[in-house]
Amino acid sequence: MQRHFQPISVAEHATHLLNIKDPIFMTNYIVIMSSVIRGSRDLNTISLTLDFFANIVEWSIDLDDCDNILRICCSEDVSISLKVYLEMSRIECSILAVFKSPEAF
Repeated sequence: MQRHFQPISVAEHATHLLNIKDPIFMTNYIVIMSSVIRGSRDLNTISLTLDFFANIVEWSIDLDDCDNILRICCSEDVSISLKVYLEMSRIECSILAVFKSPEAF
């Protein structure tokens, strides 16, 4: 018996592989933090620390803002543990807000 496969686009394939409704890929929380970044070394430390957390889906830093605002989208609240890790790396930071998605649970 010969099987026939329909070609699909890379985007369709990625959507099937990364089932967006899968809880591990859902952004249930948005964490907003301020930070003190003194140079590229601090920026690299923050980047490595954020990448360490598997439940962080995406993140960004507003370097144009005087408070160097970190915006972190994650599947669970990582604010306190992230603050501890950053401070252990000598990065000053403060948790400004944690938002929970109304669809989170």
